[in-house]
Amino acid sequence: MSETGSDQPLAGGKANPKSNQENVHSATDPQKCREMEQKYGWMLKTIRQTRDPILKVDCVFYGEQTSFEDKRYD
Repeated sequence: MSETGSDQPLAGGKANPKSNQENVHSATDPQKCREMEQKYGWMLKTIRQTRDPILKVDCVFYGEQTSFEDKRYD
């Protein structure tokens, strides 16, 4: 859900009709979602509340799922 309680795009967000893919990353608060959006150039679709006491929100961005997995040791 977005901060307004719906699954609609947040203000300024634009849907990408070419893709139904979502890139989801958890965060401690909604501001962290906005920071990820700025840092990585991703377009924020919505913010959903979680039940996790630490990672309280899922940041949902448009596009293919990405990973921060460290592959140096593979």
